[in-house]
Amino acid sequence: MTTANDYASMMEVIDRRINRYLIKNRYSLRNFDTEKIPTFDDIRDIIEAGRFAPSFLNLQPWHFIVIKDKNMKNITSNY
Repeated sequence: MTTANDYASMMEVIDRRINRYLIKNRYSLRNFDTEKIPTFDDIRDIIEAGRFAPSFLNLQPWHFIVIKDKNMKNITSNY
């Protein structure tokens, strides 16, 4: 019979393996496909994940603004 401690130990091993995989396989994007527009749910999930990114003293001083209007994107890209 599996105990809660056994389960916790297994989850720690799985978490370490997933983290190692993600760190080793990360990459940066430089070119974006302008035809594929992320859905609102995709954007929300990305922002939610970003909120938990580590920061100095765990202050997480993030501010997110989603701009969908192309003209507004052009105006704000100068800043």
